[in-house]
Amino acid sequence: MTSLRKLIPVLLLVTLLPARADAYTRGKHTEVIDLPAPMDLLTGRFPRHIPEYVGGPAMAPPAEGSYEQLAWRVRFGGGADDPAAYEALAVWHAVHGDDDLAWWARQRAMELGSPARATLAERNAALADKWRAAGRKDPPTEAQFGFVRAGADRWVKAYQIAERQAFSDKEHVADEAVQRRIGEQADMQVPPAILGADSFMRRWGVGLLIAAVGLCFWAFYLFAILRKRRRVSPASATS
Repeated sequence: MTSLRKLIPVLLLVTLLPARADAYTRGKHTEVIDLPAPMDLLTGRFPRHIPEYVGGPAMAPPAEGSYEQLAWRVRFGGGADDPAAYEALAVWHAVHGDDDLAWWARQRAMELGSPARATLAERNAALADKWRAAGRKDPPTEAQFGFVRAGADRWVKAYQIAERQAFSDKEHVADEAVQRRIGEQADMQVPPAILGADSFMRRWGVGLLIAAVGLCFWAFYLFAILRKRRRVSPASATS
């Protein structure tokens, strides 16, 4: 019965802790084989291979007019440094109501020297006015853009370092398992940026709170056991 009482807090803690997403469970944040997540695509957090890399054929271009086709253009079709590719993504996201992603896509196009820079800047300024009027407290900013972009560039460098090491070790670098391992190594070197305190609390706040409560419980529990043992020891000595 005593053992069961001791196990109940553990079972409660395990039950209450939120299950982590599959990507976090397997330690992989960044997609290195297929199309990246939309934000990773816009910030540049996806592989740019070393010259020695000889990969297999990239995934076939998706259907024209789809988001996947626009993303494929950036990831596999040489559009990673083409402002027009990001302008097309900005239009797509704006039409589909993804204002944040449209803002990031325009920022990337401007960074790459888009001839339509003035128009793109006006549209992002209009979005900023809209968010301000709505009382939004965490809109994307140019400073945030610069921070995330710098992190994405560091990730690419970390990826290339790991890829070059695998190449030097005579590994089959184009193998999917090797590429995923290299991506995980780069993720460890440059973890993904968490945008905004609200996002942080949504992802980790509840889990951290439950963990803190569990830690306090076990601290008090151990303290009570030690205190009880101290009381018992003198009584045993006198008897």
